[in-house]
Amino acid sequence: MNLAGVAGLFLVKAAVVWALSDVPTNENFIARAQVTATVLGNFVYIDGGRVWQIDPDPVLNGFIFAMNSTISIDLTKTWTSRSVALRTIPKPPEIASRCKGHVWTDTGSNGSFYSWGGYWGVAARERVDETPRLYKFTADGNGGGNWSIVPSEEISPFGVLDTLHPAEAGAFATTSDGVGFVIGGKATPWTEKSRQRLEINGTRAHQMVPGMLSFDIKTKTFHNTSSSPALSGETNEHNAIISAVAHYVPGYGKNGVIVLLGGVASPVDKDVDAKFSEPIGFRNLTFFDPVTKESFWQMTSGEEPESPRTFFCAVGFDAGDGRYDILFFGGQNEERDLYYADAWVLSLPGFVWTRLENIPDEWAPGGRGMHSCVRVGKRQVLIIGGLFKSDRDPVPQGLLLFDHMSGGYGLRYEPNDEPYQSPSNVKAFYEKG
Repeated sequence: MNLAGVAGLFLVKAAVVWALSDVPTNENFIARAQVTATVLGNFVYIDGGRVWQIDPDPVLNGFIFAMNSTISIDLTKTWTSRSVALRTIPKPPEIASRCKGHVWTDTGSNGSFYSWGGYWGVAARERVDETPRLYKFTADGNGGGNWSIVPSEEISPFGVLDTLHPAEAGAFATTSDGVGFVIGGKATPWTEKSRQRLEINGTRAHQMVPGMLSFDIKTKTFHNTSSSPALSGETNEHNAIISAVAHYVPGYGKNGVIVLLGGVASPVDKDVDAKFSEPIGFRNLTFFDPVTKESFWQMTSGEEPESPRTFFCAVGFDAGDGRYDILFFGGQNEERDLYYADAWVLSLPGFVWTRLENIPDEWAPGGRGMHSCVRVGKRQVLIIGGLFKSDRDPVPQGLLLFDHMSGGYGLRYEPNDEPYQSPSNVKAFYEKG
């Protein structure tokens, strides 16, 4: 079974969905993809997405279904991908699991995160309201927690949820001041239930979502703007961004900055299709101030990563001496139907691209896309799930670790390593002045 070829399949019968496991054994695990992930305190939380697994029923064997639980992983202990304890936190029926969604993380107290957008499976869509809902997960500090729907009367301005268009595959980030952003994305009848009527009436129901949505976690206030941050120095309000990555860089300027990486831009008045899309390259990058919303652009140096590139993941590390490194991994080229296995670091303030070690074929046959990643421990990156050109993920439970300071990719998490340092070739760039 080629995972990329069955990416759109879902089990329809809810009874079957609940019979399978969100955390299959290593022997039964095939793959997981399209998850979101965040770190709260000493735990990684993995939410949404889909999981493939072997099932004793020969009819169902190899099928996929939406994740109905949130998974947590303890970061205080050493573990390997083969032996890691994956704790499942069930969701109540009113909290519908979604894929390619967006997470806004609040690190205060024990921590919480908000889930917005993403697309549902068949069974989930039948039980959600037409009015969009904002979901909240509140952690308990011990690897558990609970889900709730944020009451609409607590959200400002009054009635704003009825005016919003939840999407999938937007670029999302959260600032250190607790403001979450989603830029662009794609709205469909599977992200916004009211669009079912458009589909039934023969009206175009799939549409790029222009602009930028922000949510202030402290005040529970949404703010929606009709235009996205201007790309590469040219403002085009008719373009919307999809499948890009947004990353918040603290400490740059008064408010920090958010950088947009990769993705494609398409006219909002066209059906979503690669032929209408323009790749967003990695040479001239768009940054914006999360408070003033002012955009600016910066040319980069070094070898430029290939584009178009969508559905990759990125994390950031404070590299000391006023420097900050953004590491990113893999991704897809949907025009050419291929996955990337390369990895890169963008170092600020030098704005220089440097290649990292490619993901080895043994861990990513033909590349990897639609994965997520988070920073764990003092210097490691946890790459979670993904799709690829083989029949099964060779990485146990889809949990691959990267540490350029201790040999690259592997399956062992170590919480007590020395702090992160930039790769030697990045250090050399700054030493040259």
